[in-house]
Amino acid sequence: MFDPLPYIVIAKTYSQMGEFFIAARNAEKALSLDPAEANSYGQLGIIYFKSRNYESSMPALECAVKGCSAADNLVLERLSEQNPQWGVSPLPVVGLTLDTVEVAYYYAEYAQVLAYLSRPEENFCAESYEIINQVRAFPQVDDVLLQIVRESENICRTLEGSPSTESP
Repeated sequence: MFDPLPYIVIAKTYSQMGEFFIAARNAEKALSLDPAEANSYGQLGIIYFKSRNYESSMPALECAVKGCSAADNLVLERLSEQNPQWGVSPLPVVGLTLDTVEVAYYYAEYAQVLAYLSRPEENFCAESYEIINQVRAFPQVDDVLLQIVRESENICRTLEGSPSTESP
């Protein structure tokens, strides 16, 4: 098996430059090399999120945070359809434990994308709140994580008709 790390590093570099298409392609290639690596799903989900591709971000971050079965692995399903030459087929992924700051960002962004995609007829806010509570309980939570969490809470409160809060 080949090492996906160089592709992840390249993907992060392109993402920081605002070149999300090529960043996503590198993260996707990393997944093709090690399709069970949950961290690669998290990186890909963040790249999709930064490019405002929330619909693609959601399944990638879900696999990183909660894990996903082979049948529910929409990321690899899409990649195998778009890139048959990569020889990738859907397989299960074990979600990441919330034990590092990097993983905390996957959790926070997953909660945020759930909030962003919530509508009255399809509301993901209950799940978003569950993830938010886990992030808030994380011992190394920082101001940026808290800002992401507050924004997600405000989106869900607005959807639910409750007043939003802007407290620190």
